[in-house]
Amino acid sequence: MRKDLEILQQGMLNEVEGATFYRMAAEQAEDEEIKENFLELAEEEDSHYSYLKSMFKVITDDKKIDFDSLVNQADSPNIFVWEKREVDKPEILVTVYGMAIQNEKKSIDFYRDKQKEVESEDVLKLLKLLEKWEYEHLKQFLPLYEYYKEQWWFDQSFAPF
Repeated sequence: MRKDLEILQQGMLNEVEGATFYRMAAEQAEDEEIKENFLELAEEEDSHYSYLKSMFKVITDDKKIDFDSLVNQADSPNIFVWEKREVDKPEILVTVYGMAIQNEKKSIDFYRDKQKEVESEDVLKLLKLLEKWEYEHLKQFLPLYEYYKEQWWFDQSFAPF
């Protein structure tokens, strides 16, 4: 179980980093709805942290894991309506969404890679679930990144048309 605990610890750190990033992104957002979406994403990352921490505590206390009760609080990540908006500084959103994409890919890779190393079936289930949720976030960010990149290119007269 030591390996499982190490994986859970690293996962907790990854989620804290993600939540902190989304809070910083919210501070930079010009649009209130975008700001609110980033804050909600930070809360989702906080909930991922809580799942990992709960699993860690159950294992360290040498208790039986009830996986279903551990994650029954939410079945999936929130799906936000991320509307594409004209903004004064698209370079900020290009940077934020670009970093968000990298963070989500890092989390997906981490959860996927660590599935091969875990000892507990319940830890494996949790890692699979978190991988799926992080992938949902990634799918939300990709079109926004492209949109704001195009907007920035246009503003810089870099557009290929």
